[in-house]
Order: sequence, then C-alpha cells, then structure tokens
Amino acid sequence: MSTLIGGAGSKRWERPAPKPAGACTLSSLWAHSGAARQAQDEAAAEVALARGLERLGLTAEELQALPRGAAEKAVLAWGLRQRTTVTLRWVSQRLDMGHDTRVTQAVSRVVRRPARKVAALGDRLRRLDEKKAR
Repeated sequence: MSTLIGGAGSKRWERPAPKPAGACTLSSLWAHSGAARQAQDEAAAEVALARGLERLGLTAEELQALPRGAAEKAVLAWGLRQRTTVTLRWVSQRLDMGHDTRVTQAVSRVVRRPARKVAALGDRLRRLDEKKAR
C-alpha cells in the first residue's frame, strides 16, 4: 500500500508504505544464498549419502571401487537428487560417476526402466524414508 503526496492539480507522487515488522528484506535473502546455502545443501547431501550407503551395506571405499555405471551408484544418485538440491556436478564427483550427464542418465534409468537389481536397491532406500517418516 502506498501513500499519495500532493494536492489537487499537482503531480501525484507515491511514497512506499512502511514494511511490516518481520518482513523479509533483500539483505535477509542474501543470508540464505550463495556459498552459505551451497555448504548447507552439501552437508545435507553428505548425511543423505551416508544413510544411503549404510542402507545398501556399502562403505565409501567400496563405492569408489564400483564401476561408474553400477546400479548402486545409480540408485544413490537418484536418492540424492530426490532428497537434496546439490548440483549434478557434485553428485557425479562425490559418487565418482564421471561426467555430469551420467547422473542424469542414471536417475532416468532408475525412474523409467529399472532392472530388478536397481528396483530392489531403490526399495531399500524408500524403506529408509518410511522409517524416517515414522
């Protein structure tokens, strides 16, 4: 809402209405973006990855030893993309999947045409989500 200033026959100028207490300002928006937000997203992704590895019965070393297109990596990539907002590059580097497009292909494979092994691994991760929801 604005307040009109000026009288009859003069140009009308508008003064912006004062912001209500607790309103979101531009400076408060900047506090939740950039490097701080990226660090928070990556920390959440690390937690999700650790839970996923635990649920699949893998260690970080065993994950690195798997081939780039392994079903376990595809399911973990799918889970990270579902639960977090980290970039494709972060997922591909963290899971050692090669180029960023491999993550997209892996997620698509899990969603659209899951093989038996991929479907079984995906069910394991879904059960993890159901446990958290209880």
